Amino acid sequence: MALSAITLSLLLLSGAAPHSAAYNDYHVPPNLDPPANGEVECTSANGTTICTAKCKSGFTFKSGASVGEAIVNEFIDGFWSLGSRFPSCKRSLCEARHPLQGSVDCEKAGGNLLCSVTCNAGFRTEHTHMYMCNMDTGEWCPSLPEINRFPQCIFGEKSCNNLDAPINGYINCDVINGEHRCTATCKLGYVLMNPTAVGYYTCTVGMWMPNDKPRCVSTDDPIDPVGLAAVTGIYTREDVPIEQTGYCMSWGQHHYRTFDGKIFRLQGDCSYILAQDTDHFFTVHLHNEHGCKGDGCKRSLSIFVGDLQIDLKSDYIDGTPGAYVDGSKLAVPASMSGVLIQRVADFIVVRDPESELYVKWDGLESIFVRVGEDQMGRTKGLCGTYDENHQNDFTTKDGRIVTHVVEFAESWSVGDCHNTESKTYCSKATPGDKKILGKALQGCKYIMETKCRYVVNPAPYFEACKEDVCWSGNDDTVCKSMSAYFRECSRHGVVVDWREEGRCAINCPDNLCYDACGSSCPKTCYDTSYNCENDHCIEGCHCPDGQYLHNGTCVSRYECPCQYARQEYSPGSKIRLDCNRCVCARGRWVCTKNVCDSVCKAVGNHFTTFDGKNFDFEGRCNYILARSEGMQDIAFEVQLINTCTGFHCDRGLKITVNGERAEILHNGNVELNGKDVILPHHNYFFAMEKVTTNLFKVTINSGLTILFDGKDRIYIRSKPDLCSRVAGMCGNFNALTTDDFRTPKGDTAANANDFGDECMASLTRHISDL
Repeated sequence: MALSAITLSLLLLSGAAPHSAAYNDYHVPPNLDPPANGEVECTSANGTTICTAKCKSGFTFKSGASVGEAIVNEFIDGFWSLGSRFPSCKRSLCEARHPLQGSVDCEKAGGNLLCSVTCNAGFRTEHTHMYMCNMDTGEWCPSLPEINRFPQCIFGEKSCNNLDAPINGYINCDVINGEHRCTATCKLGYVLMNPTAVGYYTCTVGMWMPNDKPRCVSTDDPIDPVGLAAVTGIYTREDVPIEQTGYCMSWGQHHYRTFDGKIFRLQGDCSYILAQDTDHFFTVHLHNEHGCKGDGCKRSLSIFVGDLQIDLKSDYIDGTPGAYVDGSKLAVPASMSGVLIQRVADFIVVRDPESELYVKWDGLESIFVRVGEDQMGRTKGLCGTYDENHQNDFTTKDGRIVTHVVEFAESWSVGDCHNTESKTYCSKATPGDKKILGKALQGCKYIMETKCRYVVNPAPYFEACKEDVCWSGNDDTVCKSMSAYFRECSRHGVVVDWREEGRCAINCPDNLCYDACGSSCPKTCYDTSYNCENDHCIEGCHCPDGQYLHNGTCVSRYECPCQYARQEYSPGSKIRLDCNRCVCARGRWVCTKNVCDSVCKAVGNHFTTFDGKNFDFEGRCNYILARSEGMQDIAFEVQLINTCTGFHCDRGLKITVNGERAEILHNGNVELNGKDVILPHHNYFFAMEKVTTNLFKVTINSGLTILFDGKDRIYIRSKPDLCSRVAGMCGNFNALTTDDFRTPKGDTAANANDFGDECMASLTRHISDL
């Protein structure tokens, strides 16, 4: 049994005179110097000063103290209890104190020492369980949680994910005295609505107690009653509250995180239902490459939203990732049935605003799925049940909660699947295994050592990182788990710029720049409004501020091209749109604003007004297509004539101009005021001609031209002079579609049938009657 720190220190310093230094004239003594190769921390409270000395990593006190032991020196009655100097520290490579409720097994592997921590029954390690020490330098990979001490074994088999920070607040989580605790505080001007009796939340049997989440509410008191100084560590960014939505991801073929934060390992080369809502409105299928046993296995996705299926996969020729519908590759950005597909940095992103489904895929092995809070308790699949309770995440397709990964996963397989397993690849069985394990520990250690460890538990990602390296034998695979971990950190407001030369560096093409927290809705040449509903971090290559993404490169707004009829035009290009000229400038067409002719169409039962309103109407009577409104020098009316026999109707036209009536009959005859007329014919007000074998043309001198094929196609072109001066089934030509169903009585019809009935010639005052 090790002696207590004070007793041991007394024995170590028994040769020093206990009263060698007196400070009777001082109320507060000077702090003691740290020992050689060590450090000291002094605190003063209530007139008492205590200094605690520890040796640095790889050192221990010379006088026989245990590795990791601390020496405590207290200033009492004007004297230091153990004298005014601490003993120096000597070199002691790769030694660390063992946990009280566990054991450590170490063995040499070349120039390294591999150590695994095993906790007693009912206990678990507070950190990770495997470490490697370089026997030449004494460096531990990953770093020990405390200097010269292996992690403690804390009570409880089940652990908790760190609590999310409340909106307008902060959270700090740590293991204190073997207990997992989270302390919540609020921003200035806010106060905790439901503070706990002891001031913090405690993880008990995998659940946070008390179980009601911290909430920050506005307060009139400008002073934070707790104070930010009461909690140390890393907080979420003040101006961005943590998103309280479900977030599921999979990376590196084997690793999955459910909506509720449960992380598990699964090896399977089948297709699985990754996420699905209980109404089966959306489903995400994950397809793992069959038979792949090494690094770089291919993955693809099938996303079902309503009746739409979008496949995300790599091109079989050049390997570039893309989105496909009905086997055809989409040009992104694209919108299909309200579902948005775009490319952001290295990701293909699919968003459905209706269900709040958000899926992004890096084209390789990393997949991210987000759903809105409306889906709480309504999801299933490998992403689990989104209800903020990870204990029911392993719910099978038939509704059972199981504990085995394989049983859970195979219940969500698509088709037959018996190739699923969950095993560890890291081992110390052979010298080769030890070498790979050392490589894994060295490569993955950075995950455990950043500021984000106070907000997001790094241990599961560290374990996943090790497994990737042990499985593939390639330490380049550390980037997958690191990327997954630091994306989760960014989601919680802690941005770590972790990539650097020699560690997963990214070389961006052209003039793109790497950004650890780039926008999920980048500005493009064809969408510069930056209207983004779900803005959050996406790591990768982005355009610098003030530039716009176009065809994978960044350009200034002045360099942005324009689009028309699915063709691209360079800046400065000119086109003619009807009666207007347009110039491409800053990615937009700048056009003259001339009012152009407009065409009304009646083709079969399909109608289009002068203002572009489309509707279907089937009638057997005579109807006013267009007529002049108000005082005009030339009054006109164009009437559709139906001659019906049984179920079949033949069409003709009656055109009245200042009292003269011309008719084009369904049999091809033309009459003027009831008498046959030979074409061409013209007078002061209008002209009639037959321009082709089957096409009649009538031109009214006020600005109206009618074309009729003698059967069922009628086109009426109006000059701008007649804007707001016409009425009938062709509308009023005022650039508005909302009032095109205005009836002769002055009200607006509810639908096309009511509108058509109101435009019957028998109900309308005829020009000939004026």
